[in-house]
Amino acid sequence: MITVTDATVEQAPLVHRIMLDAFAEYLGILDPPSGAHAETVEDVIAAMDQGGAVIAWENGDAIGSGRWRMDEGSVYIGRISVLPAYRGRGAAHAMLMHMERIARERGFSRTRLGVRVLLPQNIELYQKVGYVITEKITHPKGNAEVVFMEKKLTAEKNE
Repeated sequence: MITVTDATVEQAPLVHRIMLDAFAEYLGILDPPSGAHAETVEDVIAAMDQGGAVIAWENGDAIGSGRWRMDEGSVYIGRISVLPAYRGRGAAHAMLMHMERIARERGFSRTRLGVRVLLPQNIELYQKVGYVITEKITHPKGNAEVVFMEKKLTAEKNE
């Protein structure tokens, strides 16, 4: 069974390690490269100060992490990371639901996230849980296309 907890500042190194391990497959694939590869633990702590982070657990093992921040009128979700050996078990979905609950508790009615068009499996994952593409841009550091996706939150838990 997968559970999700809010990450503490002391767990920032764990959030960072999971992110790097999960994003490793994108090295040499994404152009421009993901900013995740250049982040330090201090960067993760700074990002957590703007909102927070979560950790997904299965049988006591940390298998995923994600971050959120309050944005203009929404909660922005980023760096959803699931270790490759644990993908397809619902960890990303569980983390999204947890962060959506945080957004509702803070009075927000929508969440947003960004995804490279080159990663259609990620776009499909988000669409399956109710996210819709609202904007498509060219990455500010290169020619890659990025879509922004949004989910309107209801008062009840979205599954």
